[in-house]
Amino acid sequence: MFDSAQRIQKIPPYFFAALRSRIAALEAEGHDIIRLDVGSPDMPPTPAIIEALHDSATRADTHGYQSFNGTPALREAWSEMYKRVFSVHLDPETEIVNLLGSKEGIFHLLQATTNPGDVVLVPDPGYPTYSRGAIMAGGKPYPFPLEPSQGFTPNLSLIPAE
Repeated sequence: MFDSAQRIQKIPPYFFAALRSRIAALEAEGHDIIRLDVGSPDMPPTPAIIEALHDSATRADTHGYQSFNGTPALREAWSEMYKRVFSVHLDPETEIVNLLGSKEGIFHLLQATTNPGDVVLVPDPGYPTYSRGAIMAGGKPYPFPLEPSQGFTPNLSLIPAE
């Protein structure tokens, strides 16, 4: 048996684990639940997507790990999409990194930018990974409210200077 690190002991219970239990109980009672709690689709992909995945899996050049920052073609596609949709130019060589998911990106960003004792602003409501990542990096999460009346945008004047 081993003791977990103190920083792990500071992390509150995972919200979505408790929610999953509540959803399971409601479903057991016969309720039809629309799942907005997970970022994973609850419907199968279209046949065209399944066929494209199958075709890709049969090609030798798709086996193995990708580059640590993703393929140049994918990074270029992201750059073009950001320019088209947001009118923002991103250099695909220096400003775009492909990740396994948002948790990985948030966690790594906080590890790279947070020093022990730093206060980290986290939106409330917000993704639990913001506060947990801050704690894991040794920071202190400071929740700031995102109010419906404000269009869920932060009111920076409510955040104390210190």
